[in-house]
Amino acid sequence: MPPHVNHLFFFAMKTINFTILLTAFCSLLCAQESYFPATMSWKYLQEELCDDGTESHIATLQSSGTKEVSGKTCQLIADIPVLAEGSKIYVLAEKESGSEMKDTLILLYDFSLAVGDKIVWIESHGETLQQSLIDDSTQALREATVQSIETVTLMDGREARRWHYDNRADDIEYVGSIEGLFAPLSLPIATCMKETFLCCHEDDETLFETSVGACDKTATANDNIYTDTHKAHKQLIDGHFYIIDNDKIYNSQGMLVP
Repeated sequence: MPPHVNHLFFFAMKTINFTILLTAFCSLLCAQESYFPATMSWKYLQEELCDDGTESHIATLQSSGTKEVSGKTCQLIADIPVLAEGSKIYVLAEKESGSEMKDTLILLYDFSLAVGDKIVWIESHGETLQQSLIDDSTQALREATVQSIETVTLMDGREARRWHYDNRADDIEYVGSIEGLFAPLSLPIATCMKETFLCCHEDDETLFETSVGACDKTATANDNIYTDTHKAHKQLIDGHFYIIDNDKIYNSQGMLVP
């Protein structure tokens, strides 16, 4: 083989090998699915506990688009910028720093933790999460240690890791907290509205339910769960709120009391 042909041959082989490696690398990146893609949604029962005219109803959190914050593309969920950086998920809060506003990263999830690792996060107790994220006076640092990690199968068939902590509700890949997407950041306060996480979907396919059939029960006027299709009043009995609807009684979770 002439020298110039030989040179071209090896150059071509190097180019092909580089292309193969680049393609494999890109494929690996693409294979790392987004934890919370724009097609995700989280469903909640928002239960009205006071007779103020507000009815209990089903609420859904989902992406409303993206927003550029400090050169980073964030997904907007309930108008809160959510940023994924590798295996860590943050929310971005705009806080006052001196005479200017500064974007601050607040850790929501860390899906890289191993057994024995600690996670430190901010828990807030403001009236709204948006308010709490910018008001330091409503925040407190919390810490939890991973006790164990198991692999579970989501309802769409994919496998996901589930973290068990000593001082925090379980986290699940592609789902978030078993108490709701923003639950780690938000400490419940006494209000007339109780919010209970039910399930989450991706592309209208259920990934996770907090109880068997939770999504199906809330999607229809099922007699075993209170939804906004019922006209009811609330009553405080032995220190607990109950929903009275004709001859049926529901507990504070909206479930029928036998």
